[in-house]
Amino acid sequence: KTLTTPYTIAAVATIQRNTPTETQLTDNNKSNTMTGKKTYMKKDEIPVFLKKTYHMIDSCDPTIATWSSDGRTFLVKDTDVFASEIIPQFFKHNNFSSFVRQLNFYGFRKIKNDTVRIHDDDDEAQKYWRFKHEFFLRGRPDLLKEIRKSSQINAADQQEVDKLKDEVSYLKGEVENLSSIVQQMAQTIRQLNEGTAASINVPTYEPAQKKRKFDADN
Repeated sequence: KTLTTPYTIAAVATIQRNTPTETQLTDNNKSNTMTGKKTYMKKDEIPVFLKKTYHMIDSCDPTIATWSSDGRTFLVKDTDVFASEIIPQFFKHNNFSSFVRQLNFYGFRKIKNDTVRIHDDDDEAQKYWRFKHEFFLRGRPDLLKEIRKSSQINAADQQEVDKLKDEVSYLKGEVENLSSIVQQMAQTIRQLNEGTAASINVPTYEPAQKKRKFDADN
């Protein structure tokens, strides 16, 4: 049986007052977003930049920016119009260079235009900016959650490097052990060879006194 005392009642009341409700938590998250406080994304949460960029390319005038024919890259055909008219619809700036830096931050690569120029249109196509990411594909917005920031990618690479360093250190230790064993075996072989040579080349002489007695008898 649980005893209820004024102390326990006061403690429970204090806990209830200090425990935020679901609404308060939601409001706090909104407040953190507005004030710039650091928040943590869930594993499958898609960054806002990627969502907006995907929708921007999907809905943009094809003469300004569009997907490639295979849907594996996207092209910005008119960077000036794209920066002045399209970017401000989704972001709070109109700077194409800032947009490109953000793409780089998420691991996008700028693809060179290596097409052979045959018509005048090909000259114009050489000015297009083409970007690629393995998980940024037309019709597959579900893959956006797989895109990671460069810092996260570098962290994974660093873990791989550390693992390789450990393996190299272990292999070096094994090489040193094998080298020591080989040296011991070489020394043993030398000793065996020296012992064998000594047993073969030892000359046999008769004692001098015995030899003289043998001569006198004759």
